[in-house]
Amino acid sequence: MKLSIFITKVILFIATLPFFVAQQVRSQDYFDISFDNAVQSTNQNYPSLGPYFDGTTLNFTDIAPASGQNIDLRLTVTDVIGNYQFIGSFPNYKQGSSNEPNGDLGYFYEHLGGAPFGAGGLTYNLDFFEGGTNFTTPFTIPLFRLMIYDVDGEAVQSEGVRVFEEDGFVAYQLPTIGGISVTENAGDFLFTGPGTNRAEDDPSGAFILIFADTSSIRLQMEANTTSGNSANGIFSAIDGDLSLFNGNTDDFDDPVPTPEPSSALLLAVVGVLGIMHRKRPAC
Repeated sequence: MKLSIFITKVILFIATLPFFVAQQVRSQDYFDISFDNAVQSTNQNYPSLGPYFDGTTLNFTDIAPASGQNIDLRLTVTDVIGNYQFIGSFPNYKQGSSNEPNGDLGYFYEHLGGAPFGAGGLTYNLDFFEGGTNFTTPFTIPLFRLMIYDVDGEAVQSEGVRVFEEDGFVAYQLPTIGGISVTENAGDFLFTGPGTNRAEDDPSGAFILIFADTSSIRLQMEANTTSGNSANGIFSAIDGDLSLFNGNTDDFDDPVPTPEPSSALLLAVVGVLGIMHRKRPAC
């Protein structure tokens, strides 16, 4: 009987853990991140998007001034795979049709056109450092959010971003109107766009990632191109202070903790309780 009560308490704890974590995440102060202080100068310009840097290493200084901490950031682009190529990063990017301030980070890559078709992309590695240490001393940020927007796609090319739990990824928020789908795998989550064009300031092409106690994260940008003889570009952007939507999350659901409790685990425990109940001797 005592074991049965204990297991029941375990079930209740597991069932209420996501709500508790979500409440805690909402109540915390986030480090707002801005990508406006790039060390390297932009060296290219893309029509309608603006100036960008075509190198694979891009440094930023003082990325979270409102936090009172001096934090630097090094971005490196790795693992360009498939029939795709990296075009560049857009520091201090601004969504063009709104009153949003600058400070976002755009990224652009493309399928080269023609065969081979299929999946591919690249990885953005974001490493945080204590300011003034020449990018040598890691800095662990307690809690921060990144909203990735303009993740849409089209009929012949899907767009998505894969995020890894081991990088301090603790929760996410999806748009209330739908559009973004999420697939949980062993240790990672893949966020996929709606498969049709969306405006940059349309929440249905955006999602919020929440990280805690980490000095390094990976964002694996993925596309799957199925046809087309011409190059087909993929552009999205990262907003570290949610300024695109005036800093609020009204257009997004409550945070979903990662990982969510396993349905299989809950069913297994319930099954054990059922067996124990059947075998309990009469008093």
